[in-house]
Amino acid sequence: MTMTFLLRKPLASATRRIALCLLTFSALDVTALAQRELKDIPVPNAEVEKATFVVDEGWQAELYAGDPAMAKPIHMNFDNHGRLWIASSETYPQIKPGEPSNDKIIILEDSDKDGKADRTIVFADGLLIPTGVLPANDGDKASAYVVNSDQLLYLRDTDGDLVADEKKVVLAGFGTEDTHHLLHSLRWGHDGWIYMNQSIYIHSHIETPWGVERLNGGGIWRFHPETKRLEIVVRGFVNPWGVHFDRYGQMFATDGAYGEGINYAFEGSVFVTAVGAKRLMTGLNPGSPKHCGLEILSGSHWPDAIRGSMVTNDFRAHRVCRFQVTEDRSGYESVQQAELIKTPHVAFRPIDAKQGLDGALYIADWYNPIIQHGEVDFRDPRRDRTHGRIWRLTHKDQKPVINQPITAKDSVERNLERLADDADLVRLFAGQSLRQQILSSGPARASFDTYVQKVAKDPARGLEQLELSWVLEGLGNFDPTLQKSLFESTDGRLRAAYTHQIANQIRWVKTSQFDSLDASQIGQWTALAKRLVQDDHPRVRLEAVRLLAQLPSVDAAQAACLALQKPMDRFLDFALWQTMRDLSSVWLPEFRAGKFRFSNDPASIAFALKAAEDPSTIDAVLKMLDEKITSDAPANAQAARSTMAILVAELGNGAQQAKLIDRLIDPVAPTSLPEEALRGQLLQAILDASLRRKEALAIEPATAVALTNLAEQAIAKDKKSESLAPTDLGLVALRTLGPWRIAGTRDRIEAISQDASSTSAVRVAALRSVANLGDDSAKNLLAQLTQDASIDVAIAAMEGQADTNLGAASKSLIGRLVSDPSRAESLSNAAAGFLGRKDGAASLLAALQGVSVDASAARQLKSALRKMNAGADLIQSIDAAGKLQENRWVLSDELRNQWLELAQTQGDPVQGEWIYRRSELQCIQCHKIGGVGGLVGPDLTSIGAQAPADYLLESLLNPAAKVKEGYNTKLVRTENDEVLAGIPVRESDSEVVLRLADGKEVTIKKDEIQDIKESRSLMPDGLLDSLTQAEAIHLLRFITEMGKIDGKMLVALDGAVRQWEALQWTEKAHVLFNRTSLDSIVGDQSNFTWQLHPAMVSGGVPMRSLATFRPHPGVPNHTFLRTKFAITRAGDVVLDFGSAPKGSISLWADGKPVPVEGKTVKLPMSQGDHWVFVGVNRDIIGEESVSISIDPILTTAKQ
Repeated sequence: MTMTFLLRKPLASATRRIALCLLTFSALDVTALAQRELKDIPVPNAEVEKATFVVDEGWQAELYAGDPAMAKPIHMNFDNHGRLWIASSETYPQIKPGEPSNDKIIILEDSDKDGKADRTIVFADGLLIPTGVLPANDGDKASAYVVNSDQLLYLRDTDGDLVADEKKVVLAGFGTEDTHHLLHSLRWGHDGWIYMNQSIYIHSHIETPWGVERLNGGGIWRFHPETKRLEIVVRGFVNPWGVHFDRYGQMFATDGAYGEGINYAFEGSVFVTAVGAKRLMTGLNPGSPKHCGLEILSGSHWPDAIRGSMVTNDFRAHRVCRFQVTEDRSGYESVQQAELIKTPHVAFRPIDAKQGLDGALYIADWYNPIIQHGEVDFRDPRRDRTHGRIWRLTHKDQKPVINQPITAKDSVERNLERLADDADLVRLFAGQSLRQQILSSGPARASFDTYVQKVAKDPARGLEQLELSWVLEGLGNFDPTLQKSLFESTDGRLRAAYTHQIANQIRWVKTSQFDSLDASQIGQWTALAKRLVQDDHPRVRLEAVRLLAQLPSVDAAQAACLALQKPMDRFLDFALWQTMRDLSSVWLPEFRAGKFRFSNDPASIAFALKAAEDPSTIDAVLKMLDEKITSDAPANAQAARSTMAILVAELGNGAQQAKLIDRLIDPVAPTSLPEEALRGQLLQAILDASLRRKEALAIEPATAVALTNLAEQAIAKDKKSESLAPTDLGLVALRTLGPWRIAGTRDRIEAISQDASSTSAVRVAALRSVANLGDDSAKNLLAQLTQDASIDVAIAAMEGQADTNLGAASKSLIGRLVSDPSRAESLSNAAAGFLGRKDGAASLLAALQGVSVDASAARQLKSALRKMNAGADLIQSIDAAGKLQENRWVLSDELRNQWLELAQTQGDPVQGEWIYRRSELQCIQCHKIGGVGGLVGPDLTSIGAQAPADYLLESLLNPAAKVKEGYNTKLVRTENDEVLAGIPVRESDSEVVLRLADGKEVTIKKDEIQDIKESRSLMPDGLLDSLTQAEAIHLLRFITEMGKIDGKMLVALDGAVRQWEALQWTEKAHVLFNRTSLDSIVGDQSNFTWQLHPAMVSGGVPMRSLATFRPHPGVPNHTFLRTKFAITRAGDVVLDFGSAPKGSISLWADGKPVPVEGKTVKLPMSQGDHWVFVGVNRDIIGEESVSISIDPILTTAKQ
């Protein structure tokens, strides 16, 4: 077949190229946008759908229930009779104006226990998008809690026909801003509370008998039906449609719109999008797809290899997923296993998972080829509103289960026995029944109490002790005998559960005492927590730290910091950080007054101050820096001093920062900071802060002399060709001389800025110093140096010129772009900086008038300015200057049809992946595949399985048509007239954090913001790239194949190391290798330039196009890679080099060479960051890819 071009205007030659930059996907809701013109709608037949299932070995999937008896299941839960309750909505995503709402709660029953529902009852109708149902299990008649838009209802059947006769509004005021973010995911906790989630766009204000509770954004609530107490347990998440608890009461969650897999959600944890958050917890599976629903396979009937697994759903990619979650110090680690179900069927949408009393696993299949609603028309006729299925999964090796109701009609003794069962539902329903029996019968309570005394005396029955304590907790009772047994348990998990219950008990008491505790109560619980926070089990320490957050006293704050005396991890670190912030209103005033110093423990002081980040502490911090900080561990004292200095640099005012400078520039002073790199960073931070404040620090004469001497030392090093890091103390000192008006230095810094024998780093530092003088002499020098031969110096001069004459600077920049298009990348980045200034767009627009720019340079300029949200007039001016408008692709029906056909018949996904990786397209800088890549665009790992090809094509040619949730851009203008465009990451009362187009995060103080408003997506659109039509077809095929289980582009869970950087060729690196050896690769990294180079979809690291180094004729050509292992648990990392020939791989770890004598290498790694460098002998490997993976069995370290 001949490929023909379809253009608005004819091309001059067949080699003309199209616009294609995969940044475009950043604006794409790859799941929803791709569906408006979806044509491949499958026949809605359950058997046809089932035939497409690829089921994991040993598992069977059978249809339990489906349409027409039941449709559109949103959420489900089992009751204590084994019946499955479904929240069903055919109205979603939006009711039509004037139409009645008639969504339903449906009960499914398998009366003959043959694995198929044979009875369907509509328990309630007339509802509006019910997003949660939870059987109450509170009496002889059926009843349930139901989420109905903004309300939590209690519905009850009074006559035994399983149809609701009574309705009661339990809670009202939940937000309704977004129909798929409403309150949802109801689940009973074993403690007798209802846990329920809400999502990012919801703002809830709930009036309770105990006051108004408010949650703005996502989070997890808990509610006690009897007392009407409502509490926030966790804040954050995008759309958390899954919550569950393990055998010991630890809580886990999944997020249907954020990709971190299983999340360990302890009380007080804060996750992505939480309003006002300064710090966030992350999930257990970073880079994992988004997941909906959560179940833990429990019960002795499951095979050992399966029992305890967590099951959730990747509804976008049509998968039911299983994770193995195991202990990891105070938290957990999670490893994904083979999918239980995966299918190419586009309408299979698994959204919930629950285990029944029969021991089987049930999957709610929402069944719809179209998902989401924000980007697809509410009334789109292709939305499926009438189908849905419940699938029943069993394993061939599972044992039979006794499936019978569990109610308060059973004997107390039988229900007590059930508390020892391994199945979660059995214990849950037994506990609920026991509460009813205890409340309704004196003899039942007596039997219960007798059993408690018996079990409490038996250390081997710890799990039963925990279950009994939960039964009582649900009634607001806390038995000291049971608690003592749990406290004394040899199982740390039980002690952690005990500690968690004590924290809950404190909340009960506080609520009953109008949110207060007396001094004796605080003292008693602090003393207990002080013991627990020193427990050998890290999760006990975590729970104790969070318990102490409820005790408002300086003693509690000090007790919490005892956790620092034992090994820390990321979970415990966050818990302690949050506790110190929760208690800051108590300990900070005492600290400022000098009355409280954490017993002068440097680690505690540093941690608490860093957590609080309170500028009011800086004077006290400076005083402490003048004192001698001692510790049994000198490293702790030094770390504390460093942390304090960082706080002064970040939070101090000018006078306070000036006091710190003396400590930075005098390395022999007793209170100085010895690490030169840190001193340079801090001095740079102080300089930056003074420039933002437009303030010249009041420097003492001796300090001025010291700064001058440091600058001269840097100049002297430079003359000797000694390497200077960007934060070299002397180099930073050179930058301060002008802004801080250091006397007698002007002539020197002007001379250095013009000295062609100095390196550009030193000249630029001097030039920036000159620029801040701001007088006519400085302006003249800047204008002169805009034409300097060094592009770095020239751009620094332009940037300095822009401070006083933006128009002239823009003309200098565009003029240099015209005369030197080879420097387009550097100049375009500088132009983006100009655009971020007040009147920057107008000045660039004026500079572009009447000029002619090289087409390639114009493309780079356009791409850089698009990232900064350049306006249409400026983009049109670039098009005109570069004559770019003449050959733009225009999406038409004809082009769409032809390219989609060509992609299937002639497109090669393998070639397409190589095109995707081209540096000029910037795809890997913006998007992730297999958890590796950029952050400003959606993950593309399963894009082909989610979105039809026609919409993927549209996204490439018209990327700004839709903006995915979470990728909306903010435009921020600061008081210094700097303009920043980025995706909001988080926002607190004092600052805004944006992720810029290059993936970097910037923090902007709110008191420095002049204006903030919504902006267009970061993704450029309408760009002309350098792809031929054939290349575009290959790329389209690659994208459409991503994630398909029957395609070539499926990311395997094979342990491949995917995050790599490749060494770029520079003369500096070549000379270094020539003068030394290849071992220099692990030396001073300022000598090298590294670039992101992730593994291919297959897991191999491609060698094609990578730089090679051959410092001497007798040395083989080598390519260098590096990766960083962030180890959270010490152990061995075993690398497997696959089929790499002997002698083809060299390895360095932690700065030392490591022999590679076989297929695998074991690297012992402690907790922390470890850099691993790989040298690839290209004379042996050639252009082949290198496969490097982590052996999952032999590796004991945890990342």
